Amino acid sequence: MDFGLAEKVVLVTGGSRGLERVTAGLFAREGAWVVVDYFSHAEAAEETAHLVEQAGGRALVVRADVSDAGSMQALVAKVKDAWGKPVQVLVNNAIAFEGEVDLEEMPISSLERMYSIVVKGAVHTAQACVPGMKAAG
Repeated sequence: MDFGLAEKVVLVTGGSRGLERVTAGLFAREGAWVVVDYFSHAEAAEETAHLVEQAGGRALVVRADVSDAGSMQALVAKVKDAWGKPVQVLVNNAIAFEGEVDLEEMPISSLERMYSIVVKGAVHTAQACVPGMKAAG
């Protein structure tokens, strides 16, 4: 089945490991050009990029901080510079997980970090991508 993803630019936030890696690989099997966004796992991001290329897609590895709007704007600009087209598909999947902690022991700073990455990060990333998506139709 053709999902029409060949040569579409797909951004998978947090794309270096786990579910994000699998997601990147599935898009690559459809011929998508996958942007592997990572913050702290450069080697894992490179491994994901290699898997994307083996699966038939193109890969671009970019370090960015989803909790920072400027960082996401810069990522989107790098994609446009590298491939000449904007992000066309967005998978907001970056997450902050610091292991199991009992609620009564969880510091508020951990909760604030999770909120900044999961909620604010999704908004920052969408705000950076949507203008290009609209322009591309």
